[in-house]
Amino acid sequence: STPESEHLLMPKGDLPAAASALLAAGHAIRPARRLCVAPSSGAVPNSDGSAKFAGAWRLVRRERPNAPGKEFALDEGPVRLQAACGLFAEVAVASTSADTEASCAGLVEASAASSGSRADIARYRLVDFQPPSGESPHVTASVDGQLLLETGLPNDRYRETWARLDPSQGCVALELVSETPNRGAKRQGCWVFCGSLFARVVGLSMGQGLVSGTCCGSLRQLQRLHGEGAIRAELTKHYEAVFGTIEQPGMLRIKRQAWASTMPQKAEYFYDAIGGKGGQISLPEGPGGELVHRLADGAEQRWR
Repeated sequence: STPESEHLLMPKGDLPAAASALLAAGHAIRPARRLCVAPSSGAVPNSDGSAKFAGAWRLVRRERPNAPGKEFALDEGPVRLQAACGLFAEVAVASTSADTEASCAGLVEASAASSGSRADIARYRLVDFQPPSGESPHVTASVDGQLLLETGLPNDRYRETWARLDPSQGCVALELVSETPNRGAKRQGCWVFCGSLFARVVGLSMGQGLVSGTCCGSLRQLQRLHGEGAIRAELTKHYEAVFGTIEQPGMLRIKRQAWASTMPQKAEYFYDAIGGKGGQISLPEGPGGELVHRLADGAEQRWR
């Protein structure tokens, strides 16, 4: 132990229970990678078990044990776009200065035993505006008409009801491959298109920085530990989230965007090829190629 931290020795098998007890008591644990379960494939899953959950969804209701359920109006709650391959981007932006951003992105792996409209899945958040909680990524999901029902495992730790936003289930998903110039920290991201909608979330990879590298109960708790200024500086520098509509090819209009309340002037379009806004995008020349986005500030991102 040191004046700044405590070190505990225990059998490896006791780590999940010990971590849960420490987090519940208000402690923070680093490094987060030791607690957070990684996808078994380490990449986009090959199973098509998650295809039934593809599409654009909005959160209608969220329930947690010993807490009142929360309803979300049409333009208020989180929005999730998920492709058949399992990649998803979820945009949950702060509506007031008192709220915290909660967007995330990652991938879904479905159990090989899943069948019918119901499946046991694991939803891995590879990018998250909130610190990892150490909770299990496992979920029971089912589709009932235009509704998606999710129950967190184990012990029904939460229940969520999602409604379709767009009738299309055909989605295109891209992963962030590289960025130049070097930002000094590795970022990941998902950019998903579904029907007339798009969602894009980028942030530090799991284990990088303070937010994704520390398991704790909430972002506010992390701010108390490391200072609100340090946490906010990291988030606003490295994390991005935008959701919007595709008005026509080459024209992406913003509906919601992270940090919009702090911007001196809100942008109307994320990308406008005709109006010259949002930089320049070069499409892949063939299958397996990369989409290149040259941003207005001169930076370059490659997506595949």
